[in-house]
Amino acid sequence: DFEAMENILIKGTGASGKALEDLKTQATDVLRTVPETAEVVAGAIADVNTFFGATGDGLEATTGLFLDFARVTDMDVGDAIARLDAQMTQFGIPLEETDELLGDLVRIAQATGAPMDSLLNQMEKFGPIFATAAFSGEQAGVDVAKLGPSLEKFFGDVAEAGGDPRQAFEDMVAQIASAETETEALALAADAFGTAGARMTSAIRNGNLELETFGGLMGDGTGL
Repeated sequence: DFEAMENILIKGTGASGKALEDLKTQATDVLRTVPETAEVVAGAIADVNTFFGATGDGLEATTGLFLDFARVTDMDVGDAIARLDAQMTQFGIPLEETDELLGDLVRIAQATGAPMDSLLNQMEKFGPIFATAAFSGEQAGVDVAKLGPSLEKFFGDVAEAGGDPRQAFEDMVAQIASAETETEALALAADAFGTAGARMTSAIRNGNLELETFGGLMGDGTGL
């Protein structure tokens, strides 16, 4: 097992000499704290080191977090590391906030019943739209698969006019939610979101798009 672990670390990081010995020590430390095999732990150590450039205590802690996350969400740990590295880079999330991000994503998956793989797929597809509009990485995981193109146009129109896309979106959601009649709400949504107006109206007024609810889930996931 330890020979296999060493080979995985060499292949995954290209390390040799003292650097390789340090990685072996850290992989062994992590192995003591999780139920995974030496091969899985070594692969995770190599991926976290390669993708995030993590070393020392940060490498061990982050690897442990991803191993726990992958186990809880029934994902391949290497896949989880690679996909979330891209999202953390896109949204400017530092390595130190990995615990909070992973915990928040687990909370959202639990609250919505959506598989983690589905949430990550949506983050990958629509993340650039939400990152441009200054939303957080977790908010991009909320179910927007059928609304993405219309949201992209809405954010683009607001930005082109010199406005704040996120604030404009939140204001529009509030207006649609508080409209006195369904007709008034549909008119507002159609003007803002085009052909997705009816779907947006239903999502907002039927409680399927509650920004405050999701906001309350975020930032509380550390240690989950």
